[in-house]
Amino acid sequence: MAERRFTEKQTAEILRLAVQGQSESGLTSESELRAAAQEMGISPEAIERAIAKTESAPPGTSYSRMWGGPMGIAFDESFEGELTNDVWEETIADARKTFGDEGTISERENVREWTCTGGGLVPIQLTLRQQKGTVRLNASSRLDGLATMTGVLALPVLLIGMALIGKFGGRTPLGMPLFMLLFVALVLFVARHLFSRYSHGHAESMNLVTRRLRSRLAETSTEPTLPVDQAEEEHLNA
Repeated sequence: MAERRFTEKQTAEILRLAVQGQSESGLTSESELRAAAQEMGISPEAIERAIAKTESAPPGTSYSRMWGGPMGIAFDESFEGELTNDVWEETIADARKTFGDEGTISERENVREWTCTGGGLVPIQLTLRQQKGTVRLNASSRLDGLATMTGVLALPVLLIGMALIGKFGGRTPLGMPLFMLLFVALVLFVARHLFSRYSHGHAESMNLVTRRLRSRLAETSTEPTLPVDQAEEEHLNA
């Protein structure tokens, strides 16, 4: 009987479901991940590169080929730890400083949320839920408004430029049609470059806010332990 074979997508999904079923919290430690990779014959160097790429990559995004950057950014992750008041306040301060917007805060039971409009162009929403020793983060941002504004701002430049080309372009060796085509391509290239640069930077900013939140939660998930000598001394003094 022939051995069953799976596609790369099927393999990733099978491993994800297997790990999820084995872990009660839905989280996998780095040591468990490395051990599983070793059993599968994956080299330590390869898993190290994969971890580094995952941590440094922008969050889940929907890209626009036309604008060359993400139009939507979304997170849905869980971290071990407790969402204390200190962690929440530090996260809000971090988000306000990073995105330059005070935003609005809402709280209900074990859910805390921060939203901002980004001037009506780049809305952001951060939602944190405490769930049995883990904190689930849902974060999203849309850049459709920014893309529309970029196109609107590029339009008058195009119209003015084409009017000037219509007046003087006929005197050039290239001729008016070709000169106009080159100008349109240049304006669109600059608009696309500016949007792409901002949107990728925005995605990375959201990623950094998330990573800093994970670091804060990690500090709440482990209690500091005293050195043996110090612990014995305090025990004797008690």
